Amino acid sequence: MRVVLSVLGLIGLMGCATEHAPTFVIPGSDSEVGAPLKGAPMQAFEDGLIAFGKTENPGVGPIFNRRTCAECHLNGAIGGAGDPLVTRIGQYVDGGFTPLASVGGTLIQTESLGKFISADGQQCDVPKEQIPDGALTIHRNSTPTFGMGLVDSMPDQWFETLAAGQREAVRGIVNRVKVTLPDPADPSQQVGSLRVGRFGWKSQTSSVVQFSAEAGLNEIGVSSQHCSNGASVDTFATELAPNGMQISLECQDGVPGIDTAAGECLEGESKLAPEIQQIATFMTFLSEPPSVVVVEDPSLVAQLELGQEMFQAAKCNECHIDSAFTTPQHPHTGVPGNHKFYPFSDFLLHDMGSLGDGFGINPGDGVEIGRLMRTAPLWGMRYRHLLLHDGRTADLNVAITAHDGQGRESAEAYMAMDPEERTALRKYCASL
Repeated sequence: MRVVLSVLGLIGLMGCATEHAPTFVIPGSDSEVGAPLKGAPMQAFEDGLIAFGKTENPGVGPIFNRRTCAECHLNGAIGGAGDPLVTRIGQYVDGGFTPLASVGGTLIQTESLGKFISADGQQCDVPKEQIPDGALTIHRNSTPTFGMGLVDSMPDQWFETLAAGQREAVRGIVNRVKVTLPDPADPSQQVGSLRVGRFGWKSQTSSVVQFSAEAGLNEIGVSSQHCSNGASVDTFATELAPNGMQISLECQDGVPGIDTAAGECLEGESKLAPEIQQIATFMTFLSEPPSVVVVEDPSLVAQLELGQEMFQAAKCNECHIDSAFTTPQHPHTGVPGNHKFYPFSDFLLHDMGSLGDGFGINPGDGVEIGRLMRTAPLWGMRYRHLLLHDGRTADLNVAITAHDGQGRESAEAYMAMDPEERTALRKYCASL
């Protein structure tokens, strides 16, 4: 008999299982997938869930990829990974990366408002973006947002310690990035200050708050204005221009001007635009994937135990670390303190050789930056349909063997295993 539970209640479970029943546990939350963390502000979480999936948003546009966050984050539950791929463009000029800002930047928005009549009766026609001639193109897969608030709560020193403890051959790089939108709950964050990046395929984003504003503008076309220490933050307040072509104010979308705004910034005041605050609250308190407990199936338990052993033997856990993270005692994000969670990632950048996306992070970056990729968290793998940064495959064998650069040693160790061991390792990864 095979029993797979998505909610871990160890006391009750062990009371039901026979004393000697074989058991295997994938650690995680004790709630259903898509549930809030314990102690989350429920009304604010539910309001954020609505904002995350809101389909009627007059601020969408003039160009965008989807009308809601949920359209790209739906695997397993709202907030998970997604199947839609986005297209990014770039170019190397004299050895330095350029994000092609003059023609709309690195992200291609595939949709536009097209032809419509504005509120003041003006005939509008917003073109769709086109990929410029000669541009490098890549695809990007949507990352899951499960447990993001837990990761956000971790201090910079945590990631620095992880890097310091790794073997030189696989040591990751801590990507310290400039804060463009400080989290009002964290006094240490200021506009322009440095914080360890931990989100995005290049660890280019340092907080859930900034992630929310970036995605709101770049993916949905919702512009936003915020306040930080009494000053207005307008980084995300300008509507997108298709391939750099400016659109008149009346034709930008259904909300002329900034779509969502914090408003006047009083002396010393820090606050987010309402819709961005709601989305950030939802992602902050969205729980990590639930635990899986397998009992009373000796063959499956043995296979998962072998898979875990092979995962460690191949040294996959040097980057996809399988030990616990523990949140601070009083996290600024409001998530539970001293909470153990298992993301199966170090959130560091690694030289992945041919598996890199070939793109720089900042203007002027050399081609070597194109080989750097963040270690993808493996928690929630059981819900994912597409794998790797470009969603090129749904086959774990393909994904594992594609590892190159600092990941090549583990890929070769996997390929040297016998078929039973490789199957067990894939089964283990697919259960995370």
